[in-house]
Amino acid sequence: MDSSKKTGILQIANILTPLLCFLITTIFSIFNREALETFESGGDSSLVDPIGFAFSIWFLIFFFLAIFLIYQSKDIFKSPQEKRSMPFIDQVSIFFIASTIMATSWYLFWSYRIIWMSTLSMILYLTFIILAYLRLNINLEKRSKEEYISLVIPWSLYAGWVTAATIVSITTFFESINFNKPPFLFSDEGWAVLVLIVVIMIYSMVLITRNDYIYAAVGIWVFLGIIFERLSARILVIEVIIVSMIGIIILGLLSVYKFIK
Repeated sequence: MDSSKKTGILQIANILTPLLCFLITTIFSIFNREALETFESGGDSSLVDPIGFAFSIWFLIFFFLAIFLIYQSKDIFKSPQEKRSMPFIDQVSIFFIASTIMATSWYLFWSYRIIWMSTLSMILYLTFIILAYLRLNINLEKRSKEEYISLVIPWSLYAGWVTAATIVSITTFFESINFNKPPFLFSDEGWAVLVLIVVIMIYSMVLITRNDYIYAAVGIWVFLGIIFERLSARILVIEVIIVSMIGIIILGLLSVYKFIK
């Protein structure tokens, strides 16, 4: 297939796929009232679940993803001779489309509380986002200010948040099968601390290897959400709060160090 035709198909599919998925989820939500509770916090049921207001980051993510879609569509109706070179479209390839489909799949399965399928969908969701993130060489190649706003910010925000969402989804799956009842190796608090340490390592690694301050900032937002959720819960789990605060401090200091260096 001619490269310009392939690019054109991807440009159109990148626009139509989220519109179609949004239509599906909207229709589903109208006829399923329980679906409206999908984005609510799990409360005491999950020790690493962020508080409800933390999910407001989706508005920021959707805003910048809209910028990405507009930017990748700017010459969609031009002739092949008039089109500018936009290699990032081939870098993103089908992964934006696949991630959007997986996000819709997660939403539908979670609404019906089919936990194992929603968790699998979330893992695939993150996989496709990370593949696009890596292929875009985020912060590894020089980009114009326009491309930074239209590519780097959207994909850093997106990858940063879905990383945390996937980890929470996996912990929710283990809770749904009563993995730690009776306690295995650690208490519930111990497992939560272990998960948070892994989260700190992931966000720190991306910050160190990619200088991705946006990804790290999302990590700080996640830890703040977890702290406020624990503070508002009926039972205060001080271990989770302390480790989350340590995560904020580590990511903050690393960001300052990398920026100065």
